[in-house]
Amino acid sequence: SIEEDTRLMIFKFVCAMDGTHHMDFVDSTCGNQMIKIGQYPTYADLLLPELREYKKVMSKEDERELKRANGLYASGIGVGSFVYLRRIFERIIVTASKTAIKDGKFKQEDFDSAHVDEKVKMLKDYFPKTFVNNTVFYGIISKGIHELSEDECIEFYPIMQAFIIMVFTQLEKIRRDEEEEKNIAVSLGKIAAKVK
Repeated sequence: SIEEDTRLMIFKFVCAMDGTHHMDFVDSTCGNQMIKIGQYPTYADLLLPELREYKKVMSKEDERELKRANGLYASGIGVGSFVYLRRIFERIIVTASKTAIKDGKFKQEDFDSAHVDEKVKMLKDYFPKTFVNNTVFYGIISKGIHELSEDECIEFYPIMQAFIIMVFTQLEKIRRDEEEEKNIAVSLGKIAAKVK
């Protein structure tokens, strides 16, 4: 009877600071093993508030695909989650290349014929150092899609996802710094005009 009663277990957690914040886990037990089979809010839902912070540097498509990657990861689909992370990574590169081409740094055909690590080097002035110094990300993500097992992709996913989030964090910091610099320059210009 006890064995049957504990076959499915629900763990309910409530935030000590705010009783309306809760997290529930549903686990299945068999013998001495316990397997998580459900959670609310989902892993993908937990990321939503964090993503709002990057809305000025992250496209809607990036946001959708990062949510999909997290959903797949939460469902135990590692290779699929890697596909979406790679698409986001490639989109970050393409977005920066459009700005660099417009700035006259290189021509489109030169960019198109370069390998990914070369593209990142070509765009080094448009990316945070973390992005430029970790071109191995693309190699790992590609190997995950083509060669690694589901379990290996699941194991590595949190670090791969953290890298993508860190890139958006640093891009947002750069954007804020540039915005603040412009605002201060405008304010200083106004003051200089008044004190002449």
